[in-house]
Amino acid sequence: HQLAEEVLSLPEIQGLTRSFQCVQIDADAQPELCKQYGVTGFPTLICLGPQGQLTARLVGKQSPAVVQTTLQVVLRTPVQARSGVVERR
Repeated sequence: HQLAEEVLSLPEIQGLTRSFQCVQIDADAQPELCKQYGVTGFPTLICLGPQGQLTARLVGKQSPAVVQTTLQVVLRTPVQARSGVVERR
């Protein structure tokens, strides 16, 4: 919840997240989903492409600047080229 309150609620981040479908998952209620995407630390922010391919992963508390840069990179990368993963732990 801290990620949502401290980072995702900022206007500069909200402007970027309008281009995404944002979903918050309760890890205790959805352990299989966490396992499927390799979530082992919290918070974890994952960006998936249209076919469900992983395009970015941020694990642990990140600054608004890191989240903003990651989302900008994902948005600038053409969908067809999103096979690489932007990752920061």
